[in-house]
Amino acid sequence: MVIHDATLDRTTNQTGDYRALATADLAGIDAGSWFGAGFAGELELLDPARELLVSSFNPLLLAEFHRTAPRWPVACLYENHQFAAVWRSVAGLLGATAIHPGVTGLERDRVRRFRAAGYDVNVWTVNSVEQAQEFPAAWR
Repeated sequence: MVIHDATLDRTTNQTGDYRALATADLAGIDAGSWFGAGFAGELELLDPARELLVSSFNPLLLAEFHRTAPRWPVACLYENHQFAAVWRSVAGLLGATAIHPGVTGLERDRVRRFRAAGYDVNVWTVNSVEQAQEFPAAWR
């Protein structure tokens, strides 16, 4: 199960720990209504043929995930103040395939450095088409 939080409480219609759930339990969980009516019933079982990229701000979590599920690629989520001298070392040690920088304060040269080092770049949190259009194709 891939979930953003440590419990079901904030993002679903259920409460408590999710680690004891069986696949059959997932049918009764609504993970979308809290966000808006158009997202009601949002919950999918992962088909292994799908693309999956696991990202986190926590490099220890990513290392453990990658150790236990090495077939799935990982990406490092960073807030821009975290880049200093560690991004390349952390991403390399984790075997990351991508860097996920925050949109606030992101600079073109930084994106180019990520790409030059061989990483895909996926910027978070871009919340509008207008904001996405601020990034020229050369940044992507």
